[in-house]
Amino acid sequence: MKNSTKILIFICCAIIGLVYFNYPVQSKNLSFFIVFICLAVIVLTIVKLTNKDETPTTYEEAEKEMDKIYEIDGIFRYVNDGFYLTRNNSMEYIKWTEIIEINQFYVSMGRGFQGGLEIVTAEKSIEINSNNSPGFAKFTLEINNNLDIDPSWTVDYTIDAQQIVKAGLFKNRIYSKNSFS
Repeated sequence: MKNSTKILIFICCAIIGLVYFNYPVQSKNLSFFIVFICLAVIVLTIVKLTNKDETPTTYEEAEKEMDKIYEIDGIFRYVNDGFYLTRNNSMEYIKWTEIIEINQFYVSMGRGFQGGLEIVTAEKSIEINSNNSPGFAKFTLEINNNLDIDPSWTVDYTIDAQQIVKAGLFKNRIYSKNSFS
């Protein structure tokens, strides 16, 4: 508990004590009003203490939070020449050199939408949903480090929802073995 919070609670309790011993202060209604305000401040302070907001408040805290997110491997395990993807209790190995194409997609899902990446190899096409895939943030860094990704690409979380709703699907090619190499 911060010192300012302790001081605030102490002052409110002291005011309530003074009102109690000097009851009524000028008038009965003023006494009730003072006690009500002090109790409200104490309750709101306790609520604030018990419901800690985990949102970073400084740049350093935000950087630490992002570093933690980018350290999570999640469903991916990386090796020098590729990565393992764990899904449905099975592990698939994909070499970086086998990837022919990577597409970023957004699909309209009722009121919202889901996004992710589609990895295309000669044998298969794998869709990785950004919302349901732990380690997705680190995966985006790994594909940037290991493939010649279109330099203008970033994970776009601000894509126009109307554009997706109209079409039902938004797809953007971010890597093609023949285009950017």
